[in-house]
Amino acid sequence: MKMFIEIILVILLVLTVSAFLLRMRKLSRDKFRNELNRIDPSLIVPPPSPYQVAPGFRVVPEDVKEPQHRVPEKPKLDTSSDGFVFNDNQAAPLSEDEILSHREQQVRTLAQSFEKSPLSFTTVGSIVIAAMVIVVFVIYYSH
Repeated sequence: MKMFIEIILVILLVLTVSAFLLRMRKLSRDKFRNELNRIDPSLIVPPPSPYQVAPGFRVVPEDVKEPQHRVPEKPKLDTSSDGFVFNDNQAAPLSEDEILSHREQQVRTLAQSFEKSPLSFTTVGSIVIAAMVIVVFVIYYSH
């Protein structure tokens, strides 16, 4: 039984250390990204182009006419057919109260989606560590 307790303690220790190391790695990565964002973009120079620079305009003699482009015809609706439907939406239009309640529901949903989760990494980490400590004490004092 003592070996079982030692195995559980080792597993908990490995999980705690790995979670700590992953958190430190994330913090250092975020710090590095913030430092990169502080660099002024005007200081970054693109590499030279391997292609020859093309002129921006050309001189055309006056006697040359530009070709006329054919303009496509606009589509026409055939209203003479019996199966022609002007509006695919056959549902009854919403009343003004229904539209307002729908908009209020959308605003409420958007507001809830932007709320920060009450469970942060530190909260979850504290709960996990407290649970591990309780488990260790219960196992240690029960035998």
